[in-house]
Amino acid sequence: MDVFSNGELPQTERALLEEAGAALAASASEDAEMGGSEEEEESTADQSSAGSDVEMEDDVEKKPSKISSEGIDRSLRDVPYGLGKAAACRLLSELSLGGCADSAHQILLIHYLALAEEDEASRVRLGKLTPQTIAYLRYVKDFFGVQFKMRQLEDDSVLLSCVGVGLANLSRPTF
Repeated sequence: MDVFSNGELPQTERALLEEAGAALAASASEDAEMGGSEEEEESTADQSSAGSDVEMEDDVEKKPSKISSEGIDRSLRDVPYGLGKAAACRLLSELSLGGCADSAHQILLIHYLALAEEDEASRVRLGKLTPQTIAYLRYVKDFFGVQFKMRQLEDDSVLLSCVGVGLANLSRPTF
C-alpha cells in the first residue's frame, strides 16, 4: 500500500476539465468573432452613407447565433454539467482517501500540531500524503525540531502524532 499520492488529477477528471475548458474557449472565440463582424458591418454602413467614391462589397459572413430555436447552444449547456461532474469526481476521490482533511489542507494541520502544547501528544488522521506535505514535514523538523511519528492504517490513511513546541501568545493576558 502506498501512503503517498503524486498530486495529479485522475484521468477521467482531467478529461472532463479539458472538455469544459474547450467549450468555454469556443464560446469566447465565437463571441469575439461575432463582435468583430458587427463592427465591420457598422463601419461599412457608415462609409457607404457618407457618399465616398469607393464602393465596399459586403463580404461579411453572418455567424450563426449561439441562441438557437432550442434556447442556449448545446456546447454551453455542457459546460456546467462537465464542471459539476469534475467537482463531484474530485470530492469523491478526496473522500476515498480517508482522513479528516483534504490533501490541499494537510500542511495546515501539521503546522497546528507542531505549534501545539508540549504537555501531551497531538494526533491527526490524514489521507495519502502529498509531496508538498512530505516537504513540509521536513521543514517542521528543521525549523521547530518537531518529529512526527507516522503509522499507516489499514484503509491507506496515515496517523501522524507529535509533541508540539508549546507556542503561547505572550501578549494575551491570562488569569
